Amino acid sequence: MPRPLVSIPAAKAIEIRKGNKGALWGERGRPNRVEPIAKPLFDAPFRLQPGQRIFTVGSCFARNVETALQSRGFVIPARDLLQLPEFAGQDLALLNNFGTPSIYNEIAWAFGDEPFDPDINIVEIAPGKFADINIMPSRRPEPRDIVVARRRALTAAYREAAGCDVCIMTLGLAETWFDTKSGFYVNVAPRPSMIAAEPERFELHVLSYDDAYKYLADALAILHREAPGMRVLLTVSPVPLMSTHRPMDVMLANSYSKSVLRTAAEEAVVRHDFVTYFPSFESFTLSDRKLAWRDDLVHTNDDLVAFNVQRMISAFTTGSSDDEGTVLEQAQLLAETDPAQTLALLHDDDSMAALVVKSRAMIAQGNAHQAYDLLDAVCQPRFKSRSAWLGLIQSAMATGDVALAVLAYERMKASVRFLTPRSTEQMASWFLKNGREDVAADLRTSRVQDGLS
Repeated sequence: MPRPLVSIPAAKAIEIRKGNKGALWGERGRPNRVEPIAKPLFDAPFRLQPGQRIFTVGSCFARNVETALQSRGFVIPARDLLQLPEFAGQDLALLNNFGTPSIYNEIAWAFGDEPFDPDINIVEIAPGKFADINIMPSRRPEPRDIVVARRRALTAAYREAAGCDVCIMTLGLAETWFDTKSGFYVNVAPRPSMIAAEPERFELHVLSYDDAYKYLADALAILHREAPGMRVLLTVSPVPLMSTHRPMDVMLANSYSKSVLRTAAEEAVVRHDFVTYFPSFESFTLSDRKLAWRDDLVHTNDDLVAFNVQRMISAFTTGSSDDEGTVLEQAQLLAETDPAQTLALLHDDDSMAALVVKSRAMIAQGNAHQAYDLLDAVCQPRFKSRSAWLGLIQSAMATGDVALAVLAYERMKASVRFLTPRSTEQMASWFLKNGREDVAADLRTSRVQDGLS
């Protein structure tokens, strides 16, 4: 006999299709949910309330969600970890956890379902210098007592899940590394020095569907046991494999990886009434690629990340997934690919955020001087809008006038501190390319002084 994941009587299936607003794709030439920004409908069967404790685990999309939730008054225990002295100076990426086996490991270690052996999992990389093989290698190896203290703090942070109302879990990849010595999968690829020291210890494993789902189901079972009232919101990270270790095109390897995880998530939703799914993966992969991805074709566009996080939070606070975002959010996504539509959307909006988006659209139209003049009018001494100052510099750079860009930089420097490392590096690279090594060096030095390196 067949064993379908879902079975619906014929008459009921037809009734569902007729009443489902998302049953059809729509068509090009008319407003639809797919182009240029994919906005899949989804269920929001429970509500988020500011002040709730939310446990987050998974790959980088989970970090974006954490930031958005914190700004809205939710309590995110994972972020408390970075306030501890053991994690001083650590990057948020240290919290990333990519595969269902490694997510299971951390949860199982936290609640005693599996033993964590520090003698196996904490490895000496160089004389007197150690690393936890399950944590992102964002720092150089350190003395063993520091690494052990960090592991204890991380395990304690995972135990905080027992006191949380909601868990947001993001699944990342299915191309994983198995440690034959411990019998566990590790979260990240082993360091080259570890492979050189013990060439037979680690193996690349491509998870089967059965294994991908089993580790997910076992992790969910522990969470449900420890926090019976917890609701779990599953997502699949849209960020693809950076590269593959398999003898095939990375596009094929990534397609398999994401398909397995998406299928595991679907079964988890069907089998567990406390689990639901948010379609961030579908939104990115079905949207216009120029809107969804940065130039490296791997990292996600920050505006579309923000758009998806806002849709998720809005749905789980209001109960509706029909939210297409504010006019400003839509304009932010269209600024480079459809500047005329962007300017039309923001025609009557003179807010600072709208001016910055308008400047991006003007640059895309080839009107960089107009974009500069737009922001020049508001970027006065002691003006503190970082996005506006960055927009002014980007406009100046787009004109090709190096002297104007230097002037904009000097004006900004007198008024605000710098932005993100990525923005600072983009500016530094431009000045270096255009013969102003002094400005590039100043940018990079200031970034380090600001603690952004």
